[in-house]
Amino acid sequence: MHHYSVVTSDTLSLRTDMQYVWRVIVPQTGYSSAFLTDGILALSAAHKAHLLPNQRSTQLKLAAYYQTAGLQGFRAVWQDVNDKNWQETFCFSSLLIIYVFSLLAVTDKDPSGFAFISRIVELFVCVRGMRSTMDTFGPSLKRSQHAPLASGIWSVDEEDTSYRHPSIERMVLPRDIFEKLGMLAIFFKLHLDEERKEAYGCAVIQLERVAYLITHAGFHVELGMLLLWPYTVSDVVMNDIHAANPHACVLLCHFAVLLSVFEKRFWFLSGWTGGLLSSSMAHLAGHVELLEVVEWTQDWAVGI
Repeated sequence: MHHYSVVTSDTLSLRTDMQYVWRVIVPQTGYSSAFLTDGILALSAAHKAHLLPNQRSTQLKLAAYYQTAGLQGFRAVWQDVNDKNWQETFCFSSLLIIYVFSLLAVTDKDPSGFAFISRIVELFVCVRGMRSTMDTFGPSLKRSQHAPLASGIWSVDEEDTSYRHPSIERMVLPRDIFEKLGMLAIFFKLHLDEERKEAYGCAVIQLERVAYLITHAGFHVELGMLLLWPYTVSDVVMNDIHAANPHACVLLCHFAVLLSVFEKRFWFLSGWTGGLLSSSMAHLAGHVELLEVVEWTQDWAVGI
């Protein structure tokens, strides 16, 4: 717990108010929740495995032990989330997402290949699993000490007149990112059936939404901005991602461009951009027209 409070917690966010929640409020919430404490210890051990290669094997065993124990308690509570336990449920879910991300950084030397898609599916399922809690207890979250973890992702008010006119001085995405996403929307509109046309169009709109948040945040991006996309995309798109549908892989390549910004800032994202792009490209082999659509994403990732 000492390593988490002194070292790990401040690596999970860039904003000081969010760091405070991770460092102080989350452990305090864990005082009355054994499964949340286990989740904290699991992530702390995973972080030490990342920092201390000579202790990697030992720390990964500890991480797996605490994560297994935490998940057992979490699953029991998950069946009945209420006013008394939603806070520890929310905290554990947030830690779980980061933990799932972190395992790639400390276990896989070569994350590429067809199977990588299953990793992103696992992660997206974790993110979407939070929706029922957020939908029910969102108002309570906004009034709680945990509020910065949710409110901190909004780098700009979407109703603000400047929303669609971000400054390019601190642009961390390609300067033509919105043009690229616009072209992607047109491509899907021309090449998909009616059901997928709407679902994929909405998915591109959500990618654009994340891109605006990133652009307005500049250097100070937060993970929640990125996770807004899997949180909001439709079941149609999620099912296609699970099946490694070629058009879904095109979406994932564009998502990887956004992900690349975060990978440079957060240790637990190491390897995800390259792995996601390599796997998506592998599934697109032979689809010449689709490969032309995503070629620029590979060029961007290689060049950063």
